[in-house]
Amino acid sequence: MAYRFNPPPGWQVPTGFTPGEGWTPDPGWPAAPEGWDFWLPEPVPPPPPPASAAGGAAGAETASQRVSGMFKSLKVKAQDEDWMGKAKSAASQAAATAQQAAGQATAAAKQRDQATLDKLGPPPEGALWRGISHEAGRNAVVTVWPDRIERTKPTSKLSLTGMLAGGQEDLEVIPMKSVSSVQVRRGAWYHDVTVYASGNTIVFAMDAADAEQVRGIVMEQVLHGSAPAAAPASAAPSQPAAASGDAVIEQIRKLGELRDAGLLTPEEFEAKKAELLGRL
Repeated sequence: MAYRFNPPPGWQVPTGFTPGEGWTPDPGWPAAPEGWDFWLPEPVPPPPPPASAAGGAAGAETASQRVSGMFKSLKVKAQDEDWMGKAKSAASQAAATAQQAAGQATAAAKQRDQATLDKLGPPPEGALWRGISHEAGRNAVVTVWPDRIERTKPTSKLSLTGMLAGGQEDLEVIPMKSVSSVQVRRGAWYHDVTVYASGNTIVFAMDAADAEQVRGIVMEQVLHGSAPAAAPASAAPSQPAAASGDAVIEQIRKLGELRDAGLLTPEEFEAKKAELLGRL
């Protein structure tokens, strides 16, 4: 059975291309998806049936042709299997090289992101997360707060708006109460974090670890961070109020005893009595 080369998505090779020994893909091409089959079987049409023979000589010749064809098929199959083995080995080596290059590029991008964050200093007090979104042309700094998501992006100085604004930053704020869900979709280099908010969609491009962390933090705030306030406590029963009134009456009675004993003047007694009665 013949096989054909099956390039992964994003590999810019011409139709019908077959890699040879020593061939490697461009390091800038995306890594092949996990489990990608580089070789697919290509059915070979069966040979036409032999013509019927009229005599014994013709029949013997047909049998000879069949035996000869069988040996030729076995030889071709052996050659195909040898070529296929070499091609599979070259493709596997190319895929490993591409994955290694992708890993190195991702690590370098992560270092650049960290350098950008280091220049900004520590995250603002109260922020739940801060990181980089890799967007076309200009990366953005994303900060997640308990009540909002902020995306800060430098204004392009090549645009009219950027020239008039002097290269200031654009700020987009997404209220957390407007967010309904968050989706993470795997990409060749970065994962897309899609935030669905009030009929709108906002997409951030982050590495795998940051994408999952942001999704978890945002959904935690959506599901639990905006819980309704506790219901107000019911009115206190009448018994404590009555007990408070009894206590005031008891204090007035004791004050009367102190007045009768000459320890309080009538004026002092009346002043204290009025004060206690005012608390009821």
